[in-house]
Amino acid sequence: MKRYGEAEKFLADTIGLDPEVMGPRVIKNEVDSLMQDLGTDDVERCVRELSLSEEKLGTFIEKIVVPETWFFRDKECFKFLKRYARDVVSGKGSCPVRVLSAPCSTGEEPYSIAITLCEAGFAPTDILIDAVDISRKALKIARGAEYGRASFRGETKYYEDRYFAPAGDGLRVNPEIAGLVHYHHANILGKGFFTDREPYHIIFCKNLLIYLNPEARRTLLAGLKGLLVDGGILFTGHSELASFLQKGFEAVAHPRSFACVKSEPAHRADTPSLPSVPTGRKRPRQPAPARLAEVSSPTRMPRTARRRPPSRSMSSSLAVRPGPKQSFKAF
Repeated sequence: MKRYGEAEKFLADTIGLDPEVMGPRVIKNEVDSLMQDLGTDDVERCVRELSLSEEKLGTFIEKIVVPETWFFRDKECFKFLKRYARDVVSGKGSCPVRVLSAPCSTGEEPYSIAITLCEAGFAPTDILIDAVDISRKALKIARGAEYGRASFRGETKYYEDRYFAPAGDGLRVNPEIAGLVHYHHANILGKGFFTDREPYHIIFCKNLLIYLNPEARRTLLAGLKGLLVDGGILFTGHSELASFLQKGFEAVAHPRSFACVKSEPAHRADTPSLPSVPTGRKRPRQPAPARLAEVSSPTRMPRTARRRPPSRSMSSSLAVRPGPKQSFKAF
């Protein structure tokens, strides 16, 4: 596969893909297909074409990246999201609640977030959701907001009845929900990604980190940390959680939420922050105050369960299909 090394390096530098994780044969097959379209057997020419044409690069990525997602995937994430947003974000008066979904794929995740926040009692004017993906094809589907039955798995009938309308053989997201999500075509690993925006209270970045090379992982970890307010919540894939715990995050004490909280540094008046969130870390017991009447009521927090060790089985967006292609959530 040495012949295809330049193409692998280009993809690693551009979108951070680890060719060993994706499988070199996946990249080889698509480079061969592109060379056939161009009428050449020169890999370097293919790389030049990809570097000069955003459209061709996007088409190439869409051929090696096949997203798979559905509404309310990892339901415990959304249970915790509802309680966190209602009890912590709104309790702090931090409205609108700011959420980032990246990569957002075909839109099921950001629409699930919007529905969950509405269920938590937020008015539409108090919700701001940015959704980002590198695939124009995925974003076109997301903006269309129409989905087949494969996007609805498990117990979703309650949401289907309240937030969707029939559309052919599938369902369409109601306009008042679709209008809460703002889609952006961007590379989350790009230089200066969203650095001009206010920090988010909540970020969803699931099943991306594990498919990146080490340098891209470091870039992503640092970027997400900078985009999140102190005390904010990040939802990730359960096989990725350990990487975030090594970089200034703490696991949330809600089993199978795959959520972690950005640790708060020493207080700075100019740093956005939220009240602390219960985590799995044990804290020393503090002595009771002498006069209970002088103690103010604590901020209401979600009930939490005892922390369990994260599962070691992989629940990623990658779905291995018969044949040469792997599938993972577009970024």
